[in-house]
Amino acid sequence: MDNTNEQEKQIKELEERANNYALLDAKDGFFITTAYPGQIISDYVVEGGVTTKTLLAADLPFFIARQPCEVLWVAESHIVAGTDAGSVTMDIVKLTSGQAVASGVSILTAEFDMKSTANTPVQKQGKDLANTRQLKNGERLALDFTGKLTALAGVQVTLYLKNLARGHYK
Repeated sequence: MDNTNEQEKQIKELEERANNYALLDAKDGFFITTAYPGQIISDYVVEGGVTTKTLLAADLPFFIARQPCEVLWVAESHIVAGTDAGSVTMDIVKLTSGQAVASGVSILTAEFDMKSTANTPVQKQGKDLANTRQLKNGERLALDFTGKLTALAGVQVTLYLKNLARGHYK
């Protein structure tokens, strides 16, 4: 009866799991969410029998860091998938003050495929996140879409971040 060996095995297995799960290290983290409902028409112009519509921008910042923090986990789900013949993707980019979304630096190693199965959450953490996932005070996060977003709708994004202030709460 080698009960000690079995217990040591179980403890080792639990320790390995704990060390590989980044969210356990972030007990004081916080969630943020943002949404992209779909193409919103801001203006219709009818001139000479031709109707022209203007769409609102999709690439908008959604978070400003109050203190240094790090993105540990990102999830995305959409109700209607993109259907354009070309690629339809979404990136999450980090922006400094005055920087446009198109010039942002990705925090992901690969963009989300917005043509993936609808109503199916896709999660990224650890190796799926780039080394640029740490934010300084005043830096922002934004969604950066590529491709034609005509059919894409109901996008919901959730991020889990942890403060890097090392116990100094604000």
